[in-house]
Amino acid sequence: MKATLTCLLLSLIALTSLQAADDFYIKGVHFRGFVQKLSADGTTAYVTDINSTSWWEPVANLDSASRAKLGVATSTEKVALAEERARLAEEKAAAAEAKARQQADYLQRLQIVEAEARANTAYLASEQAARDAIAAKQAADPRAIATATAKRIEQARLRYQQQLQAQELQLFNALVEVQQLELLRRLGYLK
Repeated sequence: MKATLTCLLLSLIALTSLQAADDFYIKGVHFRGFVQKLSADGTTAYVTDINSTSWWEPVANLDSASRAKLGVATSTEKVALAEERARLAEEKAAAAEAKARQQADYLQRLQIVEAEARANTAYLASEQAARDAIAAKQAADPRAIATATAKRIEQARLRYQQQLQAQELQLFNALVEVQQLELLRRLGYLK
């Protein structure tokens, strides 16, 4: 009975360890067991199969899943990781270059707009200066002064004549009204 119990216990332990065991490959050969720990220098791993046989196996011989579980990468994985990092760095550099190009384009457009604004301001100032120069020249020219004075005198004379004509018309209208009233009084319509 004791032997049977021991046998059952060992079978139970074997079954439990068989269920908890991992699948791993060494140089393409399938094993069931545990990849337990990594050596201090990181070149070998301590493995145990389901038959409780243990040994130190070079990490390079293990499959990639087991190496990943240990946190170790082979040289090809390191190369792939380095290539991925380089690709990411290139993408980041390309993005930074595109952003720098956008900023440079924006600054260039801004400088162009500012230059156009300065050119427009200078053009308007030169136009005003030209108008001022023409006005100063006309103001300094005696003929222009005489012509301007003659125009002002003529305009004043026309206004005066218009005022006189308006007064004459008012006087005529008042005279006509007085004559009409006198006529009405003579006829007896007004007292």
